[in-house]
This record gives sequence, C-alpha cells and structure tokens, in this order.
Amino acid sequence: MSDIIKTVKKPEDERSAAPLHYYITLARNCVASTKLAEDPAQDNFIKGVLGLLCLCFIFGYGGHLLRTIIGCAYPGYRSLKAILTDDKDDDMAWLRYWVVLSSFSILELVLDMMVAWVPGYLIAKCAFLVWCMAPVQNNGSNIIFNMIVLPLFQKHHAKIDSLASSAASKAEEIIKNAVEKSNEDK
Repeated sequence: MSDIIKTVKKPEDERSAAPLHYYITLARNCVASTKLAEDPAQDNFIKGVLGLLCLCFIFGYGGHLLRTIIGCAYPGYRSLKAILTDDKDDDMAWLRYWVVLSSFSILELVLDMMVAWVPGYLIAKCAFLVWCMAPVQNNGSNIIFNMIVLPLFQKHHAKIDSLASSAASKAEEIIKNAVEKSNEDK
C-alpha cells in the first residue's frame, strides 16, 4: 500500500514544483532584463539590496524600519522642500500629513498588537502611508484629516487643552520637587 501512496504523491510533488520553477525563472528573466544603473557592479548591488528589502518585506522582518523609511524619510524631505517655498498650500498639506501620521502612530500602538500577525498587514500599512502622502488633492491625509481628525479635535479640544495644561503643571511641580530634593542632598 505504501508503494501506491508513493506513486500517487510523486506526480503531485512534480506539479507543485513546476509553478515554483516557473516563478523562479520569471524572476530571473525580469532581473536580468532590467537595468537600474549603467555600471554592472552598481546594477547588481542595487538589485541585491532591492531583493533583500523585498524578502524582508514579504517575511515581515525589518517592518518597523521599512515603515519608518516610507512614513518619515520621503515626507520629511518633501516637508523641508515645502518650508523653503513661499507657497503655504504645500506647507499645510504636509502639516496635515504629519498630524494624520501622529494619529495613526498612536492608533498603531494598539492595532499592531492585535493584527500584526495577519499576513499582508505590513503591506497594507505601507500602502496606507503611501496613500496618505500621494501627490493628489484627495489623498489619504486630506480625507482622514478633514473627515476624522479635525471633527474629533473640534469636539474635544477644550478637554484636551485642559488635560495638557494640568499635565504640564504637574510635570513642572514634579521637576521642581526633584530639583529641590537634589539641592538638599548636596
């Protein structure tokens, strides 16, 4: 009976290996036909780095680094360029992005613990960030800011200001007491 099982399983194993071989060949052809730099050494280096990043992205390693690069590096650069122009519209667009990103980061503290194990979560998170910074009028940061963040802030800003003021005065008191205690100990 075990010989029958082996003969039945063999064709299935060969069929399951065939698509893998197809995709490996497809990837090799795609990489070989694409030129990212004129110098072959630079081209191979860039392809290697991109390949490693893709593997990290697929398997979820380095997700925090990747999210930080996508969510902060390019927007930080564009924000600096916007500050250096006289146009205030681009300043406001990037300021809305940073407000949405800070709200998303706070939400992410809880959300990551619950859904980080879901396959594709990192891809969805990075796609969300790209949508938020997309150079179009109705990008994610404009929509989320105008429909969620701004209405919530307008509704609760008095309470937020009161809590912030209370926290600042308590922190000032704690620091003052610590300084006084350290001066007494000397």
